[in-house]
Amino acid sequence: MNIVYGGSFNPPTKAHKLIIEKLFLVFKPDNIIVVPVGDNYGKKDLLAYEHRLEMAKLLDDRIIVSDLENNDKYLGTYNLLNKLKEYYDDLYYVIGSDNLINLDKWIDYKKLLNDFKFVVFNRYNLDLQDIILEKYPEYKDHFLVIQIDYDISSSKFRETLDKSLIPDDVYDYIVKNELYGVKK
Repeated sequence: MNIVYGGSFNPPTKAHKLIIEKLFLVFKPDNIIVVPVGDNYGKKDLLAYEHRLEMAKLLDDRIIVSDLENNDKYLGTYNLLNKLKEYYDDLYYVIGSDNLINLDKWIDYKKLLNDFKFVVFNRYNLDLQDIILEKYPEYKDHFLVIQIDYDISSSKFRETLDKSLIPDDVYDYIVKNELYGVKK
């Protein structure tokens, strides 16, 4: 099993780190590949890719951090996973419960559901099995659901600059590079 964990990592938080630790603990995967989205993703307030990539590398020594999303155009998760499939087999993609609800709006979502499996982190104590059975019944075996209870987010850090929300080495990187308005 190889797990792909994509996201903006803007910045990486203690929740990202805890999710990685939980993935290693629960699934004992061959690899966890962390893939920050490129600057072209179109997300508001996205810090420059190079910084998000370097901060993602600080999350855990056991992960592989990939730069495959650093493209001129955002091509979607299906494209990413097909590229990774050239190097890794048995791929699972990590999503949050909010992404599960909107998965049918993703680029090539039917191909994505058909060809790959997912680890879904339930942050909001939703009944994800009902959502899966209602929206994606033919793919119900493509989802592994994990409960988490981390009230930590990158946006909360950007709003508050509360350094307790992010790992110390990520905060040191932010200070060193004066990111998010944090000064040395």
